[in-house]
Amino acid sequence: MADAIIVREKGISLKAANLVLKTILLTAAMAAASYVKVYLPFSPVPLTLQVLVLFLSPLILGRNAWLGIFFWVSLGWLGLPVFANGAGAGYLLGPTAGYVLGFLIAAFYLSQVKVKGSLLRAVGHFTAALLIVYMSGYVWLAKIWDFGWQKAFYLGVAPFAGEDIVKLFLASFIAAGVKR
Repeated sequence: MADAIIVREKGISLKAANLVLKTILLTAAMAAASYVKVYLPFSPVPLTLQVLVLFLSPLILGRNAWLGIFFWVSLGWLGLPVFANGAGAGYLLGPTAGYVLGFLIAAFYLSQVKVKGSLLRAVGHFTAALLIVYMSGYVWLAKIWDFGWQKAFYLGVAPFAGEDIVKLFLASFIAAGVKR
């Protein structure tokens, strides 16, 4: 109670401090997930744990889940090494930039829906979020990097579907167990 009074005297509510701390946690988790990667010899896109962190983001920040992903993208754009294959504004023009944009769009989506307390609801919303990430990355590879539709699918979507589905169900079971 004394801590709450001290924090409020300085103009920061406990709710705001909690939001800031959780945003930092989610941003750090997304950066750490970028470093857990497996390179595929045939694809410019590595396997990472970023999709799992994206799925867990509404469990950490609720309607503010997009904030952690936004700050992750912002730190990478500013040059901090938080992405899987580099950093800086130039990175956001590379072959994985479509996925980064997709993470941000999917985080906005997940911020607006309820994923807690229901396995079916979580699976549905996480599937939609994954499709947003895949479509963004797929279109980026096909059109901006001129891979063509078929090559972009085989290099940027197909190799990741199996492991991302495992992450989707893992996160869904976690979300189903969360009541609030």
